[in-house]
Amino acid sequence: MLCLQDVIKAMLESCSRVLQGLAFNTVAWNDSVIFVDKSMR
Repeated sequence: MLCLQDVIKAMLESCSRVLQGLAFNTVAWNDSVIFVDKSMR
């Protein structure tokens, strides 16, 4: 049987993975926007 701590820990781990993915995508998107902006000038 899962105890509450295990459930909370699993939820926090999955949330942190989602946030890491979002942060990585945001940085990558930002870099590509800057690159396009520089190449337009």
